[in-house]
Amino acid sequence: MNLEEQNLRRAFTRQKDRQHCAQLSLHAIELISLLQQHRGMVLAVLGGDVFFETRVDAIRPQIIDQLRVLKKFISELFPEAEWQRLCDEWYTLSHHWRQDSASESFDLHTHVIQQMLLLLRTYNNAGVFDQISEPDRRLAYLTLNQLPELMETAAEIRGIATFLLARQSMNEAGANAANPSPLALKLQYLHKYFDESLQRLEQQSPDLQEPASLEQERLARHWQELDVYWQQIQPSLKLFGLQPRPSPYPVRRRRSLSRARSSEVLTATAHTKGSEAQLPDAHVQLFFNEISELVFSIQRLIKLGLAAIPRMTEPSLAEWIDIAPPAQHRRPRSLLRH
Repeated sequence: MNLEEQNLRRAFTRQKDRQHCAQLSLHAIELISLLQQHRGMVLAVLGGDVFFETRVDAIRPQIIDQLRVLKKFISELFPEAEWQRLCDEWYTLSHHWRQDSASESFDLHTHVIQQMLLLLRTYNNAGVFDQISEPDRRLAYLTLNQLPELMETAAEIRGIATFLLARQSMNEAGANAANPSPLALKLQYLHKYFDESLQRLEQQSPDLQEPASLEQERLARHWQELDVYWQQIQPSLKLFGLQPRPSPYPVRRRRSLSRARSSEVLTATAHTKGSEAQLPDAHVQLFFNEISELVFSIQRLIKLGLAAIPRMTEPSLAEWIDIAPPAQHRRPRSLLRH
């Protein structure tokens, strides 16, 4: 085997690794999304909204199924003992969450989610993207590192804000509270961090500003939709005294009537006298669902990026595919037979 064949063989191996990365990461993102929903629903119940109990029960078997699916893909990345420890943490969390405070539940859920996010970052740092083009490397980093972190920040905002609303305590949730709770303070920090992250990612991602391919155009359109979703939930978040920057994109009138009604309910409840103000349960559910739209919009961006990863080809391998005779086109695996 000469040097050129050895290099092609390595390039082909990295190509298969990128395909495996995309498949594994897709399952990991699905699991992360379910864990994030479970966290928000549990926090709602701990805040006093019993409606979410049925949703907690319904999502638990979905998480177990995703854990089983993912285990088939990660043996080479997670040692058996480490994976078992992660599953044990989830088992304890899912069966004993009623014994935890809201802060404890938030931290325990977040720890498990961070372990899954680490799995995505591990693949991005494994060297399988080093030889591809610069635009492809940027997209891989955005897909496996930056967008999952942004998705987690949005999901944390959803969980904490839903808990504070379900508590029906305007003193704790309001912006003028003399002694805001640790979770209320964390919500303020997360809101600012998410807003700044949106601006930073947009500035650092030239492909979002001037897309040069069809895939990049689709990504740019979804990015604009993400910013629109962020602006649309601000009327509800204003209850916490949170003010976003103006959006560079026109805000669509999607579900404007329901959102206007949502804001009216919040405003009226916030001005109810006394600490016994009752927040309608339906609004807590609406609030959770609306912020979920933001989280899912980021998840769609990640899936777009993951769909592009298997098509990322190193120049040497792309050239070989272009000039190879038909027989080799049909059997690229021959590079690995030695």
